[in-house]
Amino acid sequence: MGILEFFKDFFWGFWDYETPKIMIVKNRRLGVIYRSVQLLVITYFIWYVFISQKAYQETEDRPESSVYTEMRGVAILGESVRDVTEYSKPSERTGHCVPYYNYTFKTCEIKSWCPIEEAAAEIEPPLEEAVNFTVFIRNSIHFPKFKVLRVNIKPRKPKKLLRCHYHPETNPYCPVFRLGYIADQAREKFSELCKTGGVIGAFINWNCDFDVDPSECVPTYSFRRLDLRKTLTSSGYHYRFAKYYYKNGVEYRSLINAFGIRLDVIVHGHAGKFSLIPTIINAVTAMTSVGICSIICDWIMLTFIDKNEVYSGKKFDDLQDNVKVDDAKRNKDIAVDDAEEKDDEKGGDNKEDDVEQEDDTIEDVEEEDSKEKPEEKDKEAEDKEDDAEEKDDEKEGDNKEDNAKQEDAEEEDDKEKPEAEDKAEEEDDEEEAKDKVDV
Repeated sequence: MGILEFFKDFFWGFWDYETPKIMIVKNRRLGVIYRSVQLLVITYFIWYVFISQKAYQETEDRPESSVYTEMRGVAILGESVRDVTEYSKPSERTGHCVPYYNYTFKTCEIKSWCPIEEAAAEIEPPLEEAVNFTVFIRNSIHFPKFKVLRVNIKPRKPKKLLRCHYHPETNPYCPVFRLGYIADQAREKFSELCKTGGVIGAFINWNCDFDVDPSECVPTYSFRRLDLRKTLTSSGYHYRFAKYYYKNGVEYRSLINAFGIRLDVIVHGHAGKFSLIPTIINAVTAMTSVGICSIICDWIMLTFIDKNEVYSGKKFDDLQDNVKVDDAKRNKDIAVDDAEEKDDEKGGDNKEDDVEQEDDTIEDVEEEDSKEKPEEKDKEAEDKEDDAEEKDDEKEGDNKEDNAKQEDAEEEDDKEKPEAEDKAEEEDDEEEAKDKVDV
């Protein structure tokens, strides 16, 4: 086949219409495979897609949220008392100092505070009493698509927040967390965080189902360390601040490099509510996916199961335009099906020979039928004429019989009349004789 013929066949074949053909295959193994695959597909869509993932709902993944935090707690460091104003400070955002050491290295002379930061002393012990400090995290979230606003506290009970701590089951509406609890949830040691500091992410997750009462939408909290512990240059968290004072007319400052815990609050929100459009789309997808079962079983049937040539011959038919299928061809197909069933019962031996013999016998029968058809028509016409003549003869015979009966009846009447007259005369004579005797 040349390239031109190939493209020609491809072009004309492109405009062919394909339609599925229903064929019932009596094969137990193939039926078990087909129903098993159907069961898996249906189970996947019912349990995972509709129940677990709630594909029947319209969702919103970009809510609007705001967060407010507040530190509480008092600790004693040496002879001083530290409260919120002492240990809660913003991170440093201004200032830059060029490192400078002793006279070992030569460098440009600049104006800077002395001594440099590297010579600073580390104060011991760290503020380990901060383990009992608490953090209050207030969060509100708005789902504009469903017009629902939720808050992680109960507005009618503000006094309860002063003496409660968060618990996922007993106090889900009390977002007050101990620093020790936060470190434990992040799988960190609080004593190490006091020395090196660290960045911990507080994740608030809102997963709401608005098919039920919105009051049942309660957030969940999780904590995880965000900075890298293995790299010393970037691990931990610290910031600098200074205290200025004058002594003997000279300005001094105390530069404090504070290590602490920084909380990054991250809010995730997801809400869903029943909607007809996604329900229809996913239901149609499920029904379409069930059709994969037929494709898989067709491939198994045409590839692995015995008698695949017979199956493929029955599976695919080529029909041309303006072709009429006569009764003989249909009878031929029926005869071939009967022959195949008999072959299946006998074990499938000599299948092709039997089919060919059946084809030959069917063709002979068709030829004989085609020859006998005109003769049968003539015989039927002659029989009809004979029947009509016989009916006419029967009618004529019936008429003749009726006439004969009428004539016989008339003759009998004629015979009976003189006899009746004779009897009457005899009776009259007898009456006259009696009268005479009486006289």
